[in-house]
Amino acid sequence: MLIYVNPSSGVPVYRQIVDQVKRLIAAAQLAPGGRLDSVRELAGRLGVNPMTVAKAYAVLAAEGVVVTRPGSGVYVAAAGRDELTAAARRRLLADLLDQVVAEAHQLGVGADDAVELLAERFAHSPAPPSAADPREAARSESPAAARPPAPSARTADEPPNEPAPSPPPPGAEEEDVALL
Repeated sequence: MLIYVNPSSGVPVYRQIVDQVKRLIAAAQLAPGGRLDSVRELAGRLGVNPMTVAKAYAVLAAEGVVVTRPGSGVYVAAAGRDELTAAARRRLLADLLDQVVAEAHQLGVGADDAVELLAERFAHSPAPPSAADPREAARSESPAAARPPAPSARTADEPPNEPAPSPPPPGAEEEDVALL
């Protein structure tokens, strides 16, 4: 389970944990029945107070996304991904995109360039969009989807034939702590 927290992001750490666990479930990186790290394990890896992680897990349990089994741990609910309806997953993504848009404005990057960069990231992402969603299938058959991605900016020390590395989640900085 890969989680980043950024104490200086302005978003409470427990909320960052909740949102990231939901994203991992929505992306099927945490499967129903899958065990989450214990409160102590996650708190230790993130360098946060165990009560912060306990609060995040309590919020997830109250929303029906995870179940707590006393003495055994916290697990993704059988219907955990179903609880994250398409609308909820869309809201999570919209929140992230709001942050990206704000950053793009601050950096002076226009909408066309930002959309092009997003398309490049999708083209180089390890997990293609789900074809189970008919809207995704229709989009992938559209002429716009058939366009080859534009070349990405690379640093001098990157080999030319490898895709650019994916950036860390929005708001992640060097002071962030990663959990593997």
